[in-house]
Amino acid sequence: MILLMNHPKIQTSRNIGENAIMKIQILEDLYNEVNRLFIAGSKFTKDDPRISKLIPVLRKMGEKSPVMNKLAEYAENLVACDSAESSRALLETGTFLYSVLSTQGSGEPDEGYVPDKLPVFEGELPAAKIPYLTLKPVIEALTESKSGRLEVVKDAYENGLTNDFRLYSPLSKSLGDKYAEIVNLVYEKIIPSIGRPMEARLLEDYDFKGGKADARRLSLLYGLKHEGVYALAEQAMAESSSDIQAAAINILKDKPENEEMLLSLAAGKKGDIREAALLALVKINSKNGKRLLLETLQSANYKSALDAASACEDKILVREMFEYIQEVLEVCKEEKEEKKKTANIEKFGEIIRVLHNHEEKYIFDFYREVCVHDKILPASIINGTASHYFSAAYKIYSPEEQYDTFLDLYAKDFLYHVTVYNIFSGADARFDKRWLSAFIKKNDVYLVCAAMRAGDKEAVKYLVKYLEKGISGKKLQPDSEKCFSKLIDIGYKGLDKIAFSVFENCSQNYQLAQFCDMCGHSPGRIFSKDYIKKFDKLYEKTKYERFAEIANNLR
Repeated sequence: MILLMNHPKIQTSRNIGENAIMKIQILEDLYNEVNRLFIAGSKFTKDDPRISKLIPVLRKMGEKSPVMNKLAEYAENLVACDSAESSRALLETGTFLYSVLSTQGSGEPDEGYVPDKLPVFEGELPAAKIPYLTLKPVIEALTESKSGRLEVVKDAYENGLTNDFRLYSPLSKSLGDKYAEIVNLVYEKIIPSIGRPMEARLLEDYDFKGGKADARRLSLLYGLKHEGVYALAEQAMAESSSDIQAAAINILKDKPENEEMLLSLAAGKKGDIREAALLALVKINSKNGKRLLLETLQSANYKSALDAASACEDKILVREMFEYIQEVLEVCKEEKEEKKKTANIEKFGEIIRVLHNHEEKYIFDFYREVCVHDKILPASIINGTASHYFSAAYKIYSPEEQYDTFLDLYAKDFLYHVTVYNIFSGADARFDKRWLSAFIKKNDVYLVCAAMRAGDKEAVKYLVKYLEKGISGKKLQPDSEKCFSKLIDIGYKGLDKIAFSVFENCSQNYQLAQFCDMCGHSPGRIFSKDYIKKFDKLYEKTKYERFAEIANNLR
């Protein structure tokens, strides 16, 4: 059993004798050195000179005190073990030392003794091989309020720095961070990737009378298969906030005897509890729960049913929900009273999303029908439906079928540009080449850049002309930087003349900076050394430092 350190404040009593004071002093010295290694990292424990210096004193005192002799053994093992075992050795030494300090060195702790507020867990901790100075920015990003924190935490996670026990407490505390993206990263990725070693810290920080952060801790304990999680969930249903109860409901669904309780909660008045209970009932495939789900979707409380309806995989129930959604669309078309019409359109825009996890033909046909009603439904619903349809159909339709199906929706501006761009710009994207001509015809440079590939002569000619038009007008057009970047990617041979013309004729600082960024890092791939003098002269004329940088990088 391993304990996470929670270092005590050391005090000496005025009433203890000289030998006791000496004993406490050596313990304090050892405590300081162990604490130093906790901060620096366990990889520094082998042959540590400061710990080694204390061992003879501990051995001498161990002749009269079994406790001091045991500490000497721990210290000797600590400085002798290799890096693979250093983390465990450091924790064992610190744990025993803590126990001794808690009893002022008067004897060994009772078997099974655990100091108050020390969380415990079974298993291995990762070795503390990372220097503290490397972890310090991550700790600060998890515990302080300042800009750039998400990038620091994300980089640490992607570079494998987050599975270090010195980060466990900050990670647990960050579940209550006001910045949602940090919370989501820690909750959804970092803590699950660490696994069971986080269990103790989550349990230590969990407050059954807390809020959203504690609901996340309870859910994570469930994901980590903590053995007491069902008892915690039952306690939550009796005493905790709605946030924690919602997390508890997802846990209690695992026990068949709780179905009646879930049905009762799903029919209750509390919206968030009703929502969690309906979702739980769908997950356990409750027949009565699915009936209640449809009834709720058809009621004024329909928002409570959206998550459960989206998660439902019952084909019969999906069809019934689809038929109800059709009915709501008909009401939107026929309703004359403005207030009711607005409310039904809002409801339709939300409930149609429950179909988005399904790819049946009748649902795809319905999406196309929805797009016909652009005079009734707002652009947000039309565009959202058409774009989801486009993304879902891409996985199923042939390139030719996709083009024939969606060209008219694209021509009417029903498709979100970013949706089309993200699909077509992929290296392995499959699409009909007729799309490229359609994009050029519509002067849609953004999507031309997404769909063109090396060898698409018509598209290359279009991009060059697009850039030249901006240069001649001494003002670059929107998305010119995308054109330029695409021409770099395909190795267009005349790019040097285009780029230098931009630098000579266009004065928008932000666009100049973007073009300089694309050219400046490896200017040799665009410009020959003949351009060195040209950039020097351009710098003398404009005093723009980036031109001097490009010239120097070309030398």
